[in-house]
Amino acid sequence: MSSSMRRCLLSVPFIAGIVLAGAQSRDPSSSTGVLGAPGQESMGRPADRPVTRQRSSFTFVVNSTADTPDADPGDGVAEDESGRTTLRAAIEESNTRANLVMTSSTQILFSIVATVRDEQTTPNGAPVIRPGGPLPTITWMTTLDGSTQPGSGQVQLDGGAAGASTNGLTVSAKSCTIQGLLITGFGADGVLLQESAQRARETRAAGMSSDRLLSCELRENGAWGVRKTNGAALSVEACKVSANGKGSASEQADQGGLLIAAGPADISGTEVSANHGIGIQATADGTVTLSDVQVLDNAQTGLKSVETVTVKGPANEVSNNGGTGILSTTGGG
Repeated sequence: MSSSMRRCLLSVPFIAGIVLAGAQSRDPSSSTGVLGAPGQESMGRPADRPVTRQRSSFTFVVNSTADTPDADPGDGVAEDESGRTTLRAAIEESNTRANLVMTSSTQILFSIVATVRDEQTTPNGAPVIRPGGPLPTITWMTTLDGSTQPGSGQVQLDGGAAGASTNGLTVSAKSCTIQGLLITGFGADGVLLQESAQRARETRAAGMSSDRLLSCELRENGAWGVRKTNGAALSVEACKVSANGKGSASEQADQGGLLIAAGPADISGTEVSANHGIGIQATADGTVTLSDVQVLDNAQTGLKSVETVTVKGPANEVSNNGGTGILSTTGGG
């Protein structure tokens, strides 16, 4: 074979699929249910090209406020029968990863086009998702990022049609980040972070687990805005937790803003206000640290501690609560 022929053969690329290196956006009107993050493959169901998959990292882009399920959980594509990527479908598809040998988390982003007929939005343009029943418990490491929604930078999750004892989001994964969501109107907790046998096994195998709430609003939920019963380290940053516990039969009910019932928590830059019960209650076996936190106008005790709570910095404010401002029965500091 001549040298010129060898050069020609070596110059022909081998195409095994379509790789979007550095892709950061997609056409929201597309039926593609998965977006390839930088350096990974794009996965979807376009009719004109084969599906390519990479199980090491998933990113799903929610493009509809519908509440329909995943058509085929486990196929790597978070789409309902109509080709839409709903929040329910994205969580269901993400959860199938718990059965695989995986190391990285799922990214659930949002790009909902408000002009589509079945979409609903708030006055500031944030799309509203109204589940017709409980959403699936999040069992795999996941980031839900409502700040990626174009225009509003927020997505509202409304529980008015979900049922009287339904949580907004229930998490039993080893770690979960929830960002840019307004969670309101659920009959039970806005966010429940709970223990599970799977989470405990993963924590023993891979070390400390963690959860994070960032730039979220939890309001007007029936029980707690946030209830934490797992041992993961929780970070609550730049959130507003207000008017929760509205399902209480009386103001003496043990409900309100945040309940830290297990593990450590670090709460910063957050307002906990006008809840129908306690503002923040810490019964955990780990330290709860407050920094730049406002606990205001709650119907009962502002900050109730049965374990150790550390209040850091001069920017914290606990005032105008219906009961004792700060009540510490043991520990405290």
